[in-house]
Amino acid sequence: DSLDVTSSTQAVTCNAAAGQCTTQAIQGCTEDSCSQILEPIVKVTIRVPNDYMGSILSDVTSNRRGQIVEVTQLENQQAGGAAASLIHAEIPLAEMVGYATALRAMSQGNGNFEMSFLEYRYVGQDMQEKLMEDPYHF
Repeated sequence: DSLDVTSSTQAVTCNAAAGQCTTQAIQGCTEDSCSQILEPIVKVTIRVPNDYMGSILSDVTSNRRGQIVEVTQLENQQAGGAAASLIHAEIPLAEMVGYATALRAMSQGNGNFEMSFLEYRYVGQDMQEKLMEDPYHF
């Protein structure tokens, strides 16, 4: 396909044609497997009482596409305090939306977390296909 641009071509027509060309180029490139999508990954440290560990670990790995790196048992710092642990995980940033609320609900307000940027990683093929179908998935 080609587009002849002359002085009489209107800006709207040019913008529409450019948009269509860009869309076709991106779709053609991804169909030919010449590109992959990267997503930001964050390092997350979650402090949670041991009573809630199972549900937190399950949420990180099943619902948030996270990977558990390490679980560390904390010493009781207060007399009579509940035993707690630190969960170190790597989770896609897109999956962290709403996590503070979810963590509070799962731990009855007793959990907290910190996160910091770690790196960019390639999105899996199944997620890349979902993004191609609906780029506003996140």
